[in-house]
Amino acid sequence: MLGEKGPIQISSSNPSIAADGTISVNGDVIDRLRVINVAKDANLESLGDGTFRTAIAALEEQTGRASVRQGFLEGSNVAPVNEMIQMMETLRRFEAEQRFARAYDGMLDKAISELGKIG
Repeated sequence: MLGEKGPIQISSSNPSIAADGTISVNGDVIDRLRVINVAKDANLESLGDGTFRTAIAALEEQTGRASVRQGFLEGSNVAPVNEMIQMMETLRRFEAEQRFARAYDGMLDKAISELGKIG
C-alpha cells in the first residue's frame, strides 16, 4: 500500500482505516492512503497479485470523491451467468452462420456440376 508519505508499514495487526483513507493504529495516525486516477489511455502493465505499473505521467491525484470502507470486499464488475449466456448466444450465431456458409457452398457446388453437364 502506498500512502501520502510513501510505502505504508504497519506493525500492529489491527489497524483502523477511516472513510477518507486515514490509517490509525491505537488512535495514532500512521498515514493516509494515496488514491489516484489512471488516464484511460495509459498502458497498464500487470505485475501480478492485483498490482499494476504505468508511467507516472498517466497518474493524477484523486480529489474528493473517493471513500474507503474497511471490512468490505469489492465486488466483481462481471456477472458470470450473464457472460455465459452471451457466450452461448454468440456460439449459436456462429454455428448458424457456419451452416449457412456450408449450405451456400453446397448450392454452388451443385450449380457448377449441373451446369457443366451436356444434354
